[in-house]
Amino acid sequence: MERKKCFEEVDPELQYHLLTSFNNVKTKEQQDQYLTGMIVASDPTWVGDRKKGGKFHEANKGRKQTTYTYYIPTESNRRIVVCKEAFMSIHGIGSAWLKRIRSTSPQSRQGRHRNRPNKITAATIQ
Repeated sequence: MERKKCFEEVDPELQYHLLTSFNNVKTKEQQDQYLTGMIVASDPTWVGDRKKGGKFHEANKGRKQTTYTYYIPTESNRRIVVCKEAFMSIHGIGSAWLKRIRSTSPQSRQGRHRNRPNKITAATIQ
């Protein structure tokens, strides 16, 4: 598999440093917050066919509503724009993780469901 050009912008040492520092973050919530700060959402510059009126026409209702730009930090406090694949690869995350971050606020929902049919009540414990 050939590496994309956006990988050429990032030094392999920087890629290794970013991956190790990302993996050393204590909680998944903090990792999500970091990743959310490195993604900028904006309106697409043009959506749909110009003949149909672009993004304001009813025929383009199902088209892409948001464009995402992915950044990685450098040691000199700059941010480099990279493609989605490079962003995921450098941070060692998958597309499902990235999709979840883009669609929700970065809060852990682990253990927050309310369906506990086998929950032991306090009366049973005593």
